[in-house]
Amino acid sequence: MIPDQLLRENGPFGSILVTQLPDPGRLVTYQMDYLVRHQPAGLLPCYLRYRSGQAQICLETSGLKPLDEAFAEPERSAQRGRAILASICSRLLEAEDHLLPAGQFMLHPSLIFVSREEDILLGFWPVRQDETQGQPEAVLAELVEKIAAAFAWEHDDARQAEQAARPGLHALSACLAPEPDRDAPAVKQPAPQPEPKRAPRGRRPDSRWLLALPHAAAAVLTLMVLQGWFGQARPYLLPALGVLILFDIVVLARCLVRSERIAAWLSQVRQPGKPSAPADSDQTVLLAGNAPDFRMAMLCEGQPGTPEEQEGVRAFILADEFVVGRDARKTDLCLPVASVGRVHARICRRAGSFFICDLGSANGTCLDGRRLQKHAECLLPDACLIQFADQVFHFRAG
Repeated sequence: MIPDQLLRENGPFGSILVTQLPDPGRLVTYQMDYLVRHQPAGLLPCYLRYRSGQAQICLETSGLKPLDEAFAEPERSAQRGRAILASICSRLLEAEDHLLPAGQFMLHPSLIFVSREEDILLGFWPVRQDETQGQPEAVLAELVEKIAAAFAWEHDDARQAEQAARPGLHALSACLAPEPDRDAPAVKQPAPQPEPKRAPRGRRPDSRWLLALPHAAAAVLTLMVLQGWFGQARPYLLPALGVLILFDIVVLARCLVRSERIAAWLSQVRQPGKPSAPADSDQTVLLAGNAPDFRMAMLCEGQPGTPEEQEGVRAFILADEFVVGRDARKTDLCLPVASVGRVHARICRRAGSFFICDLGSANGTCLDGRRLQKHAECLLPDACLIQFADQVFHFRAG
């Protein structure tokens, strides 16, 4: 899909593709949020801005070249063209999994971009399609025809790819998949070897009989002493029974320590603040948040990557809440300017995204030239301009 009014803006901050949004109802909100928050690989960065009260969708193309200008004539070959088309199909298939249909992509060689590393980047417009626009299969077949002509494909290969593009994206992707080498010998998997049989071990004696023998002997000896048969052994009977009882206590204590329930109870007694559970428990354990959720952002007066960035005010946003204002005791970034409120605005980080909220300042907060409502949070793009009263800062999230 190519917008009716598509403009290219080149400036000191880079180059972008801009299209007007005459009807705000045509914007697909969930697609716009997904592009801004996640920035899918293989797609051009997308953001929404307002100029003179008019909504505009912008695609970042700085440092990129269009496909029809990226490769010189000696660098064009059928193999490279086939790899480029396969990469485009892979991008489109991945986008379909995230509810980004192929019909909303710019599938034209002059609007498909190539990075310095020769990565293919596609432009997606989160706008509802008109009924008058062409079918995506026809647009895809036209793209195949143009790439085949630009990269000097054989006539039969180009015709086969064009016919595969008519049914849809999956058929074209299957047509471009490399065929297996039939001449290569098949690698046989080694048959699993049977495990060697272990020699049977001798049966170990039951330890319970070993423990029962002393008790039986002590009981018989006690009865005989009481009957008067071994009167001379009477002084030694009480110490022998005491030793036997002490032995039983030691054995019982070892059995209790080896028990899983007793071990869990002992660990809970040692650490009363931490509940313990057996290793084979079915209890669900909550894991900590993922490390990729942590993101860092920066506010700077100068354009990032320029000497002005080093000379002006810079602040790194590392906490989940970052307050900007004139009062140094209540803010993280102090701007000692009379036009800035004491507690002017707050930037929050949630689930890897940044949001800004004006805290009721008198002179307001602007995002890319659009004044924000007071006490209403707004999603921050990863690259934008924030204006606190008359103080302008570049915002970058990494």
